[in-house]
Amino acid sequence: MNARRGDPNYNQAVQDEALEICQELGLSPLLAKLPGGLEQLVGETGWQLSQGERSRVFMARVLLQQPQVVILDESLGALDPECFELALNRVEKRAEVLILGRSLLKTT
Repeated sequence: MNARRGDPNYNQAVQDEALEICQELGLSPLLAKLPGGLEQLVGETGWQLSQGERSRVFMARVLLQQPQVVILDESLGALDPECFELALNRVEKRAEVLILGRSLLKTT
């Protein structure tokens, strides 16, 4: 899902990590539908995603960058409670510091 497209450091290890993150975020069914799998272009000029899929793809892209700090506000607001909890657990597992906006705290 063009997570690291154009990155000179993109290799098999990064691709494996991207696949693992996508699976952790519950994106396996989406990946199975995409003709290009992880390499499929998504967005306005590519494969159209639901709001929930977009949110989880966004999270996968963030987590693939291995950030120390993740700040979330509205980015997970479109997820149903189960997907929200799953995504939040993945971020907590992979980021050293997680900051949640007040609007997200109200949905949990």
